Amino acid sequence: MKLRYLGFCGIDESINIPDLLKISKIFPFVEWGILLRSDLEGTSRYPTADWITHFLQKRSNCNYTVNLAGHLCGNRVTELFSGNYQYIEYLNSHQFNRLQVNATKINGVTLNENNLSMYYLNLITAIRAFPKIEWIIQRNTETERLCQLIESNAINHNNIRVSMNSPEYRSKEIEIDGIRGFYIFVGAKHFVINYKDEWPSIKILENIAKKIRYNKIFENGINVNFYKNDKDNIDVITYEKGIEKIMSSCASGSFACAYHHIFNNNLKNKDIYITNIVGELFAYIDLVKGEFFMSGPAEIEYEKELKFELGNKL
Repeated sequence: MKLRYLGFCGIDESINIPDLLKISKIFPFVEWGILLRSDLEGTSRYPTADWITHFLQKRSNCNYTVNLAGHLCGNRVTELFSGNYQYIEYLNSHQFNRLQVNATKINGVTLNENNLSMYYLNLITAIRAFPKIEWIIQRNTETERLCQLIESNAINHNNIRVSMNSPEYRSKEIEIDGIRGFYIFVGAKHFVINYKDEWPSIKILENIAKKIRYNKIFENGINVNFYKNDKDNIDVITYEKGIEKIMSSCASGSFACAYHHIFNNNLKNKDIYITNIVGELFAYIDLVKGEFFMSGPAEIEYEKELKFELGNKL
């Protein structure tokens, strides 16, 4: 193991700035951690904005490296998680090498389990926007689910976020050959089934789906989605009309299942982790604000350049 930094966190007005700079000159691996939280500025271990500005001015006059880490607490975390990056831009412009996100109650942050997908997306956006910063997420029982979201996506730079159409129920519960479900329109037609039993074989699911897909109730057919839920996670299997088989993954079908899960359980807003046969997706649904998003990895399967002039045939 190679030691890159030796961090000292909590420098404040009680510390002599020239002493800090002298230590950095002698020991270039030392990193000074500054706790950042507006409501505690001027208290022990939380320096004021004026002191930080003064320290940065003194540091800018050094002809050697003075490593700095920002420890985001309180409002600085909530700003980040809400998509406000103004303070991060300030820290980045003053060469803070690393930022530690302390999203815990003891640091003045209470996470809303219903908004974890939003936190995740805004955090990942910041990580991509400021690639020179090394990010650290404080991990404990409070932040475990957020950390799992990050790990499951491995900070995939091919992730995209898509705004979805407002879902619409187009039927009450319908029973077809002993299978109950709902017709939900999300830009595409889906028959959503909360499957209670253990998953049968794909062949059995295909046979069930075909009876529903071709039922005379649905003019021109319908996609059929089976899902099982475990707290905030759902597993989805989709039969797609036109393709006429079980698909490895389906974004609109996954979204329809996530929406039904939230609506059926009287939840106002929620982020849902979705597992398909291949791959994972995230749905964020806020029924109060009318916000609907899906996110997940995207890959270019085929790319070709076409050259043409307006008015001429290809």
